[in-house]
Amino acid sequence: MALHEQSSTRRAFFKVVGALTSFALFVKCKTVGAAASEVMADALDPAATDFMAASKALTGFATLDNGLANQYYADMKATHGDDNVQAMVDAYKQIAAAGGNVEEQIKDKIMGNEAHAKVAGAAIMLWYWGTFNKITPGEPVAVKAYQKGLVWQTFKGKPMGVPDEAEGVWGVEPAQ
Repeated sequence: MALHEQSSTRRAFFKVVGALTSFALFVKCKTVGAAASEVMADALDPAATDFMAASKALTGFATLDNGLANQYYADMKATHGDDNVQAMVDAYKQIAAAGGNVEEQIKDKIMGNEAHAKVAGAAIMLWYWGTFNKITPGEPVAVKAYQKGLVWQTFKGKPMGVPDEAEGVWGVEPAQ
């Protein structure tokens, strides 16, 4: 192979490696507040039970991940304050206890209240996207939270950049 062809091939290779590295940095990022293994705990923390109930009503999903609920509850309290999160959760508990049209009451009593709406909106964003902010290239998000974001279930899609295989599969030599 001529020197010119080797140089061109090397440049193309490093362009691809650079692009893949940039993409990997986008997807493999810091967790919102815990190690990835902690995020996926199976048991729902009793303190997060009411937050989980409110989250189900706010997102419209009957089933949510317990490990993420534990982490999101802690993240919400750290970001928005214990009192603000508890006030929104308490508002939901009153709505649930009253019965009737829960969706309409959420619109009126939670989304119609500026303080509750701020917390509820952050919780919705967190459950759908795995972050408090909209996702922009280069912004760190928790890997598991991104992969389990409700946005993917909503349109039956697959998270971009997440392989079908298990994490680390590329590190295992293929069978001969």
